[in-house]
Amino acid sequence: MRIKIQKGIGALFLALAAMFGFLAIFMYLDPVEGKTAFQSLIPGLFFGAVCLVPGLWLYLGGRSAQRQRDFEERLLGYVRGFDRFSSAELAQKIGHTEMEVEGHIARLSARTDIELVFHRPDRTWYHLNRVAEEDDVVRSCNSCGADVGTQLVLKNETVACTYCGKSLT
Repeated sequence: MRIKIQKGIGALFLALAAMFGFLAIFMYLDPVEGKTAFQSLIPGLFFGAVCLVPGLWLYLGGRSAQRQRDFEERLLGYVRGFDRFSSAELAQKIGHTEMEVEGHIARLSARTDIELVFHRPDRTWYHLNRVAEEDDVVRSCNSCGADVGTQLVLKNETVACTYCGKSLT
């Protein structure tokens, strides 16, 4: 709703800028007595510019926010639609790099109720509620205590800590 209001106010400012632009043209064609055509043009152009700058800023900012929100909704649909997916698969679907996808997933997990765990060896994301009981979900290293995010370590698998190199299980 906030985005629609922002775009609406921006559109209103742009309409005002257009009106002042037309007024400036008419003032140029029929100048005020004692002033040149150029001098009559200046007030309309000034007020047009005063309305144009915030109008463009609000309208284009609203459009950008709308595109970002639509992208996040589409991404959320992809994530909810699969039990597990790799960063490469998702990157190919949305047209971003794997590193960008991992950043998007981290932000999406922080803002929504989606709980994902990352399996580093094959760069695959799993839904936390679909992880088998015999598999481990590790949030910090037992040796050095470093925060490793939320990583999945499958049964009989050894995954090294990225900080100290010791096994996470």
